[in-house]
Amino acid sequence: MNKYFRNKKIKIVFGVLRDKDYIKMIDELIKVSDEFITVTPENSRALKAEELKEIIEERGKRAKAFLNIKEAVEYAINNLDYDVLVFVVLSI
Repeated sequence: MNKYFRNKKIKIVFGVLRDKDYIKMIDELIKVSDEFITVTPENSRALKAEELKEIIEERGKRAKAFLNIKEAVEYAINNLDYDVLVFVVLSI
């Protein structure tokens, strides 16, 4: 992302299952993202969007939590600026 989108701001819609190495994922994604939009995947093993948001904010990044992917993507699209790219990252 840094190589190809250097002059763009990046928002990441992010959801993950609790049994994945989500801390490592967050630490890598923080390096390239300006803002996170967290979601709770539709899975009994899902990490709740609010918990994911708190972990990201503890690391100094802005985040907003949504209960589902549809609402999160709609929010991301409706709040775009000219120089912003949105990536959806789901680890399920």
